[in-house]
Amino acid sequence: RLTCIQYDTVSKSTDNGSTWSYSNSGYSGVTRGVASVLNDNTAFAWDTTNANRYLICGADYGARITTDGTTFRPLHDFYSAVSGRKSVLCGAIQPGGNVVIIAVGDRGTQNLQRSTNTGSTTPVFTIVNPAIKEYDCIFFNGSDTTIIYAGNQKSTDSGATWATVTSTYKISAVHPTNGNIVYYARLRSGGTATIHRSSDAGITWSEPFANITTAPSGGTWGQFAVDPNDIDRCYLGMRGGGITIIDTG
Repeated sequence: RLTCIQYDTVSKSTDNGSTWSYSNSGYSGVTRGVASVLNDNTAFAWDTTNANRYLICGADYGARITTDGTTFRPLHDFYSAVSGRKSVLCGAIQPGGNVVIIAVGDRGTQNLQRSTNTGSTTPVFTIVNPAIKEYDCIFFNGSDTTIIYAGNQKSTDSGATWATVTSTYKISAVHPTNGNIVYYARLRSGGTATIHRSSDAGITWSEPFANITTAPSGGTWGQFAVDPNDIDRCYLGMRGGGITIIDTG
């Protein structure tokens, strides 16, 4: 299943992106966080064990969570403002668990906030990484959900504490079932995209994919995703450029 947002509509594909239909039942729509030219964005945060449970990060409209894919519960009232802003540009939800991590604040001035009881009608969020940074992507490790990646930060205790995993690359995607396989998608000047991959959780990196030249010049990232059944197949969404399927073939 692939899902994308275009302004206030949600579209869904169940055939690897060949055909799309609107999927707005129970959801009135928000503007998702628009990613910067050099980064991507996790506007959708899926529970990989339950396709109907996910988080939508709607920029100035905050974060909303659904557990049935139909009704959406706002989380806006339960997390703290950063520099007067409650915008949420990216987040992650623990597969099969109750932990949610969100990046709160305006672009470039965000901190990480964590809830361990998102199943409650009044979840409690606490600031777990108070350093003001810019976060574009947050991911749980699918094979060990105590491990979380956020930008170049990594937590091994379900988001309670964080440390720098790499100073060079940000984590743009994590393989759904093997959390040691991580990706960094980088948009270069002129619209060329390079996909880097690490098989040791970001310690060393390779470039197994050819550079992507179909990205529009000056285009901005949508979401970057990895095929759960093939580490050599990825999907790159570009604002104004559609969705590109990337593989090593």
